[in-house]
This record gives sequence, structure tokens and C-alpha cells, in this order.
Amino acid sequence: HLCAMQAWGSSGLLELDDARGFLALVTPFVEAHPEVTGLEFTREDGAELFVLVEEGSFAIRQIGVDNEADARGRVQAVWSRFRNGKRVERWTESTGYTPFNRPWFKSALALDNPREIFWTEPYEFFTTKLPGITASTRYLHRGSNWVVGVDVSLLSISEFTTSLKV
Repeated sequence: HLCAMQAWGSSGLLELDDARGFLALVTPFVEAHPEVTGLEFTREDGAELFVLVEEGSFAIRQIGVDNEADARGRVQAVWSRFRNGKRVERWTESTGYTPFNRPWFKSALALDNPREIFWTEPYEFFTTKLPGITASTRYLHRGSNWVVGVDVSLLSISEFTTSLKV
């Protein structure tokens, strides 16, 4: 599914300013994989569209590159909450989030082969503060490198592995 997101991005189907379109593409994937807690779509300059999977809704954070950091290193993020494909809430937030120090972003950009997938070590997700891992890869579109990532909850992995029969 990460490769599908990579193909969507390189073909131009994913746009940073089209949260509703991105959500329409990824919803079937998220519904089929309850272990997924988030999806990232990030350009090498730090512009990002992030989908946070919530119970019964999706919250989408958009950060643009024209959004310069203030003296404290914070930028404005625009959040939208969607239920049943419709936006039900919108707000802005000043955040210290940046993809540049996130392991999934740095490592995916450094991959020699865009067919490779980088898996992080377990770490604390910035937004939810929950432990998880991220699978990420990169692709080229319109002369820029992009990174797509899928966040997976460690709690979900633990529940899955404890249910396995040997």
C-alpha cells in the first residue's frame, strides 16, 4: 500500500492542498488496516499533508512551505476533521513539528533506491505521543523528492502478534 501511495504521488494524484482528494484515496486502505494510525505525504522542503486516523473520523494537518517559522521555531498548521467524507471542523495550531528531525523522513530521503522501504525503530509519535513505527519511502515528482509514510501503532502490532497461533 505504501507503493500505491508512491505511485499516486509520482503520477500527480496526491496534492498538498487537496485534503479531501487524499482522504478519498487512502480511506479504503485505512479501513482495511486498523493498525494504521497515520499517513504522511511530505515534500523535501517540509510541506506536508498528514492524516491522523481517529475513532470514527480523520484529522488532517496541512503545513505549507510559505509558512515560515517564528522566533520559537513554530509554524502554523491547518487542521480539518472529516467524518463520512465531509469536513466537520477546521482550526489552526501553532506547532513545533517539523519533518526534518523525524527518522522516517530523513531516512526515506536518503534511500538510494526508491523501491526500498525504510522501517523506523519504535519511537513516540509527535502528534499522539503513542509508541509506534513508520514505514516510509520516497519518489520524485515535478523535480522534487517526496516522502510517503505509514504510521503503525505498537499496541496494534502487539495485539496482532499475541493472537497468533504457533
